Amino acid sequence: MTKRISVMLVILFAVALLAAPALAKSKSGMIQPGSIMVGGDFDLSIVSGDTTIEPDGGEDVDSDQFEFGLGAIAGYFFAVRGLEAGGLLEFSSESDKDDEAEEKTTEWAIGPQIGYFYPVANDFYLFGMLALGYQKNTTEVDPEAKNADNTETETSGWFFEPRGGVMYSFNRHLGLTASLFYRYFSGSGTHDDGNHDTDFDIKNKQFGIKVGLLGFF
Repeated sequence: MTKRISVMLVILFAVALLAAPALAKSKSGMIQPGSIMVGGDFDLSIVSGDTTIEPDGGEDVDSDQFEFGLGAIAGYFFAVRGLEAGGLLEFSSESDKDDEAEEKTTEWAIGPQIGYFYPVANDFYLFGMLALGYQKNTTEVDPEAKNADNTETETSGWFFEPRGGVMYSFNRHLGLTASLFYRYFSGSGTHDDGNHDTDFDIKNKQFGIKVGLLGFF
């Protein structure tokens, strides 16, 4: 886990070093009031973290994750130069099949976000964002064994995600971003094993790097 964090920090620091040239006039028109930001995190998200599941009447279960994801973001720049607010939408779908079972997982999240972009050098910006929202995940497992029951697990709840990083602008309309993020999710869920349902509470923490593209109009 510590090794993964170190790699993430090294990658982001390397990107930040590109902003070292002396301060110069940047394409600040990208973030003027009235500008619209669209694009996002088509993110090659490098994510690591841990999950704690607290079943009703049972022992806690901990697990680690390493995953990739996709997302989209939009914002509108208001009266203060560099300040934007808008929303985000994330969706992922995963399918895995082996000799024992086929597993399908879908997840989506939606919510508002607010951010601030600050020009620091020619073509470079530092930025920070904060997002809040609702998230839902559904996992279905279809066993290959004869007469085995399908299982379904659903979780839903609220997430909180601050992030900060660097944006390089190719021109006044397109920027490449790299950022560190932390995501906290808290909710509840139900596991149906085909015979009975089990309710549980779930808390999830993730941190990692997001890389994406932003368009400005």
